[in-house]
Amino acid sequence: MAAIKELCLASSNEYLKRLGDALNPCPYIAEKIFKEIVDNPPAIAAKGGMMNSGVSNDLDELRKISSSGKEYLTELQQKEAEKTGISSLKIGFNNVFGYYLEVTNSHKNKVPAEWMRKQTLTSAERYITAELKEYEEK
Repeated sequence: MAAIKELCLASSNEYLKRLGDALNPCPYIAEKIFKEIVDNPPAIAAKGGMMNSGVSNDLDELRKISSSGKEYLTELQQKEAEKTGISSLKIGFNNVFGYYLEVTNSHKNKVPAEWMRKQTLTSAERYITAELKEYEEK
């Protein structure tokens, strides 16, 4: 837009000079667009990937969840297994209950008080923690 303004102002045509004088190149907005929008955005906005990293911490966190969710769940499973001493601890997901920590009946006595029971099975119990619930909501 700034280049168009300069060309209009340099013109010998009075009408183009008036147009050039009226043009606002919006440098702040242009800088923000070039800084925050990716160089080659996808053709379909619904697919995401329009914004550069570092523009929004929340967006960066959600991207990380979407791209490395399995690693996060594996780390959480290992952390909780070490913390509780439940070697057979598993993290799972189903459409009815969402994410859960599954503990076999032989290890039920090791479950921390802050874990909330979600489901009882014949050979195991399923629990949720505040951290896992927050992850599920994101």
